[in-house]
Order: sequence, then C-alpha cells, then structure tokens
Amino acid sequence: MEGPKVEKYKEMLMKKTQDQGARFISYDPVKGEWKFKDLSMCKETLSTLKVMQGQGGYPQLELDIAHLEKEIELYSLEKLCYEAQMMEAAMIRLDMSEYIERQRK
Repeated sequence: MEGPKVEKYKEMLMKKTQDQGARFISYDPVKGEWKFKDLSMCKETLSTLKVMQGQGGYPQLELDIAHLEKEIELYSLEKLCYEAQMMEAAMIRLDMSEYIERQRK
C-alpha cells in the first residue's frame, strides 16, 4: 500500500510526532501501525539509570546508559535537521509567494 495519499499521511504523522517532542520510527499503512519513541520517557529512564549507577552500577547498566545517551543525542540531531528543513520550506514558500506577487504587478 503506497502512493501520494499514504506518503502525505506519513508526513503528517512525522510532523505530529515531532511536534509532540517524540521521535518517529515508522508507519505501516497495511497494519495502520505508527511507531514512535517518546523522548521525555528516554530522559526519565536515563535519569533513573544514573541514580542507580550512583548506588553501585553493573556492566549492563553502563551499556544501557550509553545506549540511551546516544539515542537522545541522535534524536537531538534529527530534530535540528527536521527544524532546518521546515525553516527552509517556509522560506521557499515565502520566496515563491513574493515572486508570484511581483509577477502580478
């Protein structure tokens, strides 16, 4: 199941996910399944793991902390890229509308 309607819906889901401060993972139009990761939950989990680390960690705990830190960093970079793309799209729309307005005069 593909096509412009599915892509448009997927883009809307991606935007809604981003607006809520989460990370879009995937969308399966056949199952109607939308996967995302809530960044605030990752940060809360990381905070809890660091408290546990302070009370005497274990090897898996160190790996879990490193994994979450990397995931949060990756999400932050993705968010910056997404925001830059949105700004660029807005600037292009503004440029186009100004161009069209000048052409009408």
